[in-house]
Amino acid sequence: MPSVLKGVYREGSMIASVIQEEASARIMLKGAEPGVPRDPAFLAQLKQCVQGCWQHIEKFEKRELHAVFVQRPAQAEHVDLSTDDLKGMGLQRVAVMDGDCGIVIRSCDVDPPATSLAYGSLRAGAGGVLVQPGRVDIPPALIRRTHKDLTPPQKQVYEAAVQMAGQALMKCVCLEDEGLKMAITVKDLPPARARSVLFPLGAYADDVAKGAPLEEIAKRLNVVRAG
Repeated sequence: MPSVLKGVYREGSMIASVIQEEASARIMLKGAEPGVPRDPAFLAQLKQCVQGCWQHIEKFEKRELHAVFVQRPAQAEHVDLSTDDLKGMGLQRVAVMDGDCGIVIRSCDVDPPATSLAYGSLRAGAGGVLVQPGRVDIPPALIRRTHKDLTPPQKQVYEAAVQMAGQALMKCVCLEDEGLKMAITVKDLPPARARSVLFPLGAYADDVAKGAPLEEIAKRLNVVRAG
């Protein structure tokens, strides 16, 4: 059974607990969220938290930090920690959770960075579900939607897609672009080390609302599984 050390670190608005398992330790941090994309103050907060929790995680082979975003979950898309950032903190992974639903929506790990892919290149593909190797960067002008903005059928499809991506998920973003879309990036085989998928979340949710079984929708989402 995991051992949960509650509130082992407190500083200002930040509070962190540590979950210890047999070979891994995970810091769960609330109260640290970037104010702007790629906010350097956010990295400083993470470093401060890891230092404060270090005695509870240092002996474990795998060390992670999960930051829970409550006020600004849309900023998770822009969290971009480098391999050196993670190694400098002694972590193998930093993940960002949407505090509204508890879903990990961004993950950075110590592997080399994935190849960057322009959104226009991904969108230019043919068919209802678009796939290309690489990590997609979405233009800032497009409107984002977080989990709490979605209707119940849209949430069902969103959650199914994230579940299918599993631990391979690197980033997921809901956006408005001629309808509600969802872009998911998952870890994949080299050389790109990532694959991005763009699918019509709104259209799939409409099918669910009309009675389509979620299992049928899951078959359409199978492409988000890492290969």
